[in-house]
Amino acid sequence: MRYPLRRSTLFMTEFARCFLLVLCQSAVGGMLSLAVPPFRDVERGFYKSTGVIYFLFGLLGAGGTIYLYFSRPESSIGAGETALWMAFLPVMALYVSTLWGEAELARARLFPLGLGLGFLALGVSAVSLSSEFGFAVQVLAVLTSFAGAGVLGGVWTGMWFGHWYLIDIEMDIEPFRKCFRFFLGTLIFETAVLAIGIFGMWLLGGSGEERFFGYSTAVALRVLLGPLPALGIALMVYRVLVIPQTMAATGLFYIELIFVLTGAFIGRYITFLTGFPL
Repeated sequence: MRYPLRRSTLFMTEFARCFLLVLCQSAVGGMLSLAVPPFRDVERGFYKSTGVIYFLFGLLGAGGTIYLYFSRPESSIGAGETALWMAFLPVMALYVSTLWGEAELARARLFPLGLGLGFLALGVSAVSLSSEFGFAVQVLAVLTSFAGAGVLGGVWTGMWFGHWYLIDIEMDIEPFRKCFRFFLGTLIFETAVLAIGIFGMWLLGGSGEERFFGYSTAVALRVLLGPLPALGIALMVYRVLVIPQTMAATGLFYIELIFVLTGAFIGRYITFLTGFPL
């Protein structure tokens, strides 16, 4: 069975929506990754600057999705999905604002609330994009969305945390290693979910030239330009952190970011073409 390309009057709306999801994943995953470095042992400026950047990611991604909902009411974006993103943004803004003061109780409550709203919104968005498939694929869509958020958050935070050693040259290396272990764990999880997704795509596809819905090249690029090179570079990051050499590790995180973002965008492109979550 070969699945045709989506063709509708909302072609560009669905295209934009798929790619806005990468920004939403960066915001939610970035917020999650902020819990990795020990808050008491790291200069508050790191959390302020990084938190603002993640909020801007959310403002662009979630704000763009909200705009599409109101400007394209006939789109597949649901009211519930929009409401979740509308709730996520002010909670995240309030959380980031607490980083400038000592409102510890408010910060402790806003962080899990914003994180929960963000992941719930990501899950609803992922299910909506794969709504034409059955329950198993929709579960896979949620896992793929969550895994992608974790990897994006991990690589962004690892890269920016490495820069912080230029400011706080006396900071211990262990927080950087924690950031790396978080990134590596999420990357391995995403790779496992991707393998399950490719196998599922193969099962749903036909045989011969129709296998993989006819998009085998895009699927191959999703793997070869995404998790595979990222895992190889992760080994290099591990080795330079053993030395330790923070500047080299930071440079390698830049390269990791290129592959992670490339894989994410190719995955969203496949979703745009087929509705299948990769």
